[in-house]
Amino acid sequence: MRKQQQTSLMMLALYAILICAMLILAVAGARLYTAAMQSKSSNSSSRNALSVVQTQISAYGGQGCAQLRPGPEGMAVCLHQQGSDYETRIYLYQGSLCTEYTRRDLDFAPQNAGQLCQLQSFEAAWQQENLICITANGQTAYAWCAGGGGNAE
Repeated sequence: MRKQQQTSLMMLALYAILICAMLILAVAGARLYTAAMQSKSSNSSSRNALSVVQTQISAYGGQGCAQLRPGPEGMAVCLHQQGSDYETRIYLYQGSLCTEYTRRDLDFAPQNAGQLCQLQSFEAAWQQENLICITANGQTAYAWCAGGGGNAE
């Protein structure tokens, strides 16, 4: 009888150890999955931001249609069509990539801008006369501006 009690206690202890191990593995898996999804979301925001800027620059294209000017937080990409008094501005403001369509002679008005996505950093600089280098959250892309920009170096 004593041997049966010891065997029952050993089996119970073994089941408890197995259940604890399974719980630990489930929690670890859930944490890894959450971290992977957050990383994927962050990378997706960066890629979307770069694609939006590249597409906008390509859509405007042409001599002097792209300018880089100081925005609220770093450089802003300012795009306009020839002969137009309006421009599209793309810039970082309070952790969001914003786009603003306004008259060229007005100051930046982030409260009127639309938010595209969340970003920690956004930089734009002329790489060459016709090439703008755009960096968002450490990822870099380039946009060709036919004929150069209005303030290309």
